[in-house]
Amino acid sequence: MRIAVDLSRAVNEQAGIARYTRSVVREMIKLSPSDHWDCYATYMRGAEGKQAVAREITSELVRQFRVPGQLKEWLWTTPLSLPDQWYPGSDVLFAPSFFELPLGTHKKSVVVIHDMTAALFPEQRGRLLSARLMWYLTRAVQKASAVICISENTRADLLRLVRLDPSKVFVTPLAVDPTFQPLKKTASTHEPKTILMVGTIEPRKNVDRVLKAYAGLPAALRAEYHLVVVGALGWNFSQVFTTLDQANLERQVTFVGHVSDDELVRRYQQAAVFVYPSLYEGFGLPPLEAMSCGVPVITSNVSSLPEVVGGAALLVDPLRVEAIRDALTTVLTKPALAAKLRAAGLVQARKFSWQQTAKQTLDIIHGV
Repeated sequence: MRIAVDLSRAVNEQAGIARYTRSVVREMIKLSPSDHWDCYATYMRGAEGKQAVAREITSELVRQFRVPGQLKEWLWTTPLSLPDQWYPGSDVLFAPSFFELPLGTHKKSVVVIHDMTAALFPEQRGRLLSARLMWYLTRAVQKASAVICISENTRADLLRLVRLDPSKVFVTPLAVDPTFQPLKKTASTHEPKTILMVGTIEPRKNVDRVLKAYAGLPAALRAEYHLVVVGALGWNFSQVFTTLDQANLERQVTFVGHVSDDELVRRYQQAAVFVYPSLYEGFGLPPLEAMSCGVPVITSNVSSLPEVVGGAALLVDPLRVEAIRDALTTVLTKPALAAKLRAAGLVQARKFSWQQTAKQTLDIIHGV
C-alpha cells in the first residue's frame, strides 16, 4: 500500500501534535516496511533544519513545498487537493490532525482528532476563530474514510458534537518516549524539592488556580518546595502573572518556558510531585510522562485525564483551589502515599507505548 502522510506539523512545531506525528509515523514505518510512505511537508523557511527533522522520522524522500500557513488553510478547504497531485499513486492519505486533510481530496483518508477545545471552550481562541476551526473539523471528519481520536473521552465529545457514523471513529491512545524514565538513584542523589507543572500558559491549563493553591500551602512547605512551571506562553495568560504578583510568589515560583525533551525529563526527575489540574484535555500527555518518570501525580477528575492515569493518581476538582492545595499538602507530607503513587504510576504508564499506538493506527489505515 502507498500511504501519503503530511509531516508539516512534525517539522514546523514542537508541542503535542508535532510530537504525536513524529512518534507514530516513525513507528508505523518501522512496523510496516512493505508499505511505501509518500511523505511531504509544507513550510516557508528553514528548509535545512526541517529536512533534518524529517530524516529522523523516515529515511524515505520527504518532499517539501513552500506554502504559507494561511494559504495552506485556504487551499485545503477548497475543491483543489494538491496532495492528490503531488502523490497521484497513493492509496490513502493519513492526516495527523484535521488541518492536514484537504477537503477536496479524492483519496481515501484517515484523520486524527486530538481534542474538541474549539467547540467546548470557544472563548479561549476567540469565538470567530473557534467557529472557523469547528467548521473545518466537522467537514474533515465527515469527509474522512476513518477518524482516529486519542482518547475515549475525545471520541465521546466528537460524536456528541458532530453528526457522524460511530462505526468509522476509532481510539488510539498516546504514549511517551522511552527517555521518560525514573532517575537512577545513587549515593549522591538529592531528594526532589520541587512541585512541577507542565503545560502552555493559557486558561484551560488552570495555572492561575495552581498558583493560588500553592500560595495556600503552609509556609514551611513553600519554603521547602518551590513551584516550577514548564511551558510556553499561550493566550489570555495575563491573569496568571497578576496572581503571581498579588500573592507575592515571585521568589518561590519559576516559569522556565519551553524546554528540550532532555531538560523536561530532568525536571520531572527533580520533582517531588507533579500537578496538572487542567480544565480539559483531549488526552493529557504530561501526567503520563510524569508517571513514566516515577513522579506522584495530581490531576483533574474531568475529561480524558482519569482515563489516562487510571487509579494511579490523586484526582481533584480542577475548579476548587482548596482541593488542589489539600492534595499537594497530602502528597508532600505523607511519604508512604507518595511512594504508593510512584509505584502505581509506573505500572499504569507501561500500559501505553508508541509501538502499540502505531500498530492500531496501521490497522485502521489498512482497513480503509
